[in-house]
Amino acid sequence: MDMIRQLIMDKWDIRRDVSAKIEGVISPHIMKELREQSRNLDMDVHRSGAILGEVGVKGGSGYKCVVNLEERTCSCRKWQVSGIPCKHDIVFITYLREPLEKYVDNYYSVDKFRAAYESLIPAMPDKAQ
Repeated sequence: MDMIRQLIMDKWDIRRDVSAKIEGVISPHIMKELREQSRNLDMDVHRSGAILGEVGVKGGSGYKCVVNLEERTCSCRKWQVSGIPCKHDIVFITYLREPLEKYVDNYYSVDKFRAAYESLIPAMPDKAQ
């Protein structure tokens, strides 16, 4: 058990060092994933307002999703499940020229990452002491 505690101590210390170097609001790997998904999206956007719209595949397949930015929902339900905008949301957000970071759940923020590893795991003397 003590060896496991020491391994966790070492891992948390590394994570604290990493978190001190991270810049931005949202975790870099999430932002990278969003940027990759935002490329080559060939979809139609029909706005119903500043926060509501329909996003459908070009070519008339009939498949479309309803995106609500205020409630952070998409009818495909991926956004609600993961907290990360799906491709339909990304198309609508970029169509409105809004920053993607604004619509990622706070769970993926750099501040939450830092908070998760800020507490210290106490060092313990050996059992002989």
